[in-house]
Amino acid sequence: MKSSASSSPRPVVFVLVGWARRYDGTEVITGNHAYLKNHPEDNSEAQAFVRHNDGYYYCTAGSGELHERQADIVYVARHDGSDTYKVVGLYKQAVVTETSPWTTVRTRFARLIPVNKRPTIPNWPSGQGVRRWARRLLSTGRTHPGLLAIYRSLRWPQRPSRRESIDSDPELIAFEGRQRHLFILHRVREAKLRAAKIRQGLREGKGRLKCQVPGCGFDFFRTYGEIGHRFAIVHHTVPLAASASAGSRWSLSDLAIVCANCHVMIHRGGACRPIKSLIKRQQSR
Repeated sequence: MKSSASSSPRPVVFVLVGWARRYDGTEVITGNHAYLKNHPEDNSEAQAFVRHNDGYYYCTAGSGELHERQADIVYVARHDGSDTYKVVGLYKQAVVTETSPWTTVRTRFARLIPVNKRPTIPNWPSGQGVRRWARRLLSTGRTHPGLLAIYRSLRWPQRPSRRESIDSDPELIAFEGRQRHLFILHRVREAKLRAAKIRQGLREGKGRLKCQVPGCGFDFFRTYGEIGHRFAIVHHTVPLAASASAGSRWSLSDLAIVCANCHVMIHRGGACRPIKSLIKRQQSR
């Protein structure tokens, strides 16, 4: 059921961020300031749709004060590989937690929009900075009626939410019912650990991520160039379905950097095969 965003008027600001699919801290954010390319784990944009232990989602909202006590924030990014602007996610009733060096906001009501459902903004207003206001209450300045119309058309979260979209992969498809629900929550909670595994892989690989399956060693950057820079899949070596219902504690040793092909083979048929014996070496005749 669509929320009526205009039933309780709040300030509305559109904020330009970098482009990503998941915003879970494991991806390179593209299309915004260059700092994110080399330090994706250091900026809250990279984890904008990870719920933290305190129950909040956090993200930046440009530099300088908002001058509003609370606001609905529409996050916008340039579509990867084009100049098209798309709505990537929403923060409802966001409040400012920090103003230096970047304004940081938090909310309990967040919605990440799946890539194939992200609305296009046909005319992104020109100007400096990353903010474009659709409605102001306490502050003064320019507003954009076209953006307000887009805001009103969006489906806003009604309650504190987990991420709406987690990429379909064999790990997720293999679990049903309550196990599947617990698995999704676990994936969200462990996003920081996944980001740490990526950083560890980059350190050990001297800036490159290579598949850790013995006998593979696939390097996305070597094959695909810049688009594969700092990209890999983080795999749970222990099946999450085997975890207790209350959850388990995980460490970096429980995760592995793998390529897409190996990840599919690990989980083909709903299994979770050990990476050490995944690739069978040819027997000499």
